[in-house]
Amino acid sequence: MINLQQMQRQLDSRAFSRVIGRILSNGRCHTATVRQRLVDSPAEEVVATALVLQRCCELTYGRSAMGEALAERLEAMQEADGLFRGDIAATAVAARALLDWAEQTGEAPGEVCEKALAGLGECQGLDGLLSGDVVGSAIALWQLGGRSAFYAHLGEVHCQSLSAAVCRSGKCVNDEFLRFAYAMAA
Repeated sequence: MINLQQMQRQLDSRAFSRVIGRILSNGRCHTATVRQRLVDSPAEEVVATALVLQRCCELTYGRSAMGEALAERLEAMQEADGLFRGDIAATAVAARALLDWAEQTGEAPGEVCEKALAGLGECQGLDGLLSGDVVGSAIALWQLGGRSAFYAHLGEVHCQSLSAAVCRSGKCVNDEFLRFAYAMAA
């Protein structure tokens, strides 16, 4: 198991794909589809930072210096449209991390998190997918499904449309990953 200090060292040394792989294989969805999509993302640094923040929230209680630094680092990577490097999957992972951090600190989700959720909502097309990205949409369901803040920004009908669109496009996503996405969205 990787500890917080090891994760921080890997972030500092820019070993983003390594930390992503280690965190995903440690009790999270570790399918090749997800790992490839998150590691090959133009927002690999965002994904790594967000996953470390999620893990930090799981391993600590209340406010921590590391959590604070990770949240600030993540917030600095957001673009004007609310997305993180224009990537749906990275934005979903970042929004989940910021929601976890808000819960951890007992605060309401901040402006950056709200802007990320709104940005994801703006990306939903007529087909129900987020930017036409099947895997990114499934990752959004996995990361944000069941979170009231996500449903508040997308609305119940649009969330159902997103789930249905991912289901219809299931040939692009392996069954194990679909189970993760649907379990989180349920």
